[in-house]
Amino acid sequence: MINFEKDEHFIFEVRKHWLVFAVEVILIIIFSILPIILLFLALGLDFNNQLNFINFIWFYVFFYSGWLLMLWVIGNIIWINYYLDVWIITNKRIIDIEQHALFKREVSVLNLDRIQDVTFRVEGVTSTVFNFGDIIVRTAGSQDSFIIRGISNPPLVQEKINEAFRNSTEKRNES
Repeated sequence: MINFEKDEHFIFEVRKHWLVFAVEVILIIIFSILPIILLFLALGLDFNNQLNFINFIWFYVFFYSGWLLMLWVIGNIIWINYYLDVWIITNKRIIDIEQHALFKREVSVLNLDRIQDVTFRVEGVTSTVFNFGDIIVRTAGSQDSFIIRGISNPPLVQEKINEAFRNSTEKRNES
């Protein structure tokens, strides 16, 4: 759970673009259909008797069920990774919650007063058509970059981060 500071408030959150998730789901669907294609190819084989054919079908059903179960688990992990990856922008900081695996999460925090540059990158035809890309936030005093990958509408997110940075700078200058 993320604890906000005393006078900190939520501005907006950013998630990955739906197409990033859809591509992974399409791969899962392809891998679930592939054994059915292999079954039709195997049905063209010459089975010596009906008992061999029945044994083959039971063998196929057993392994195909295990295959589908494995794909179901992988699909759930992909969904959890997609759903739990979130970037929260507040009036004081950017919080990056990155779900790497089922039980592996990384939370990074970047104070807005350390921001030196905010850049967005959209590469390729698909990214341009569907309007998604990466945001790169460079910090003062370090070579590290804070990269948010595969997000919707990167120019809008860049503008929101710059606006939050300007507002935090103005408040610091007033005090």
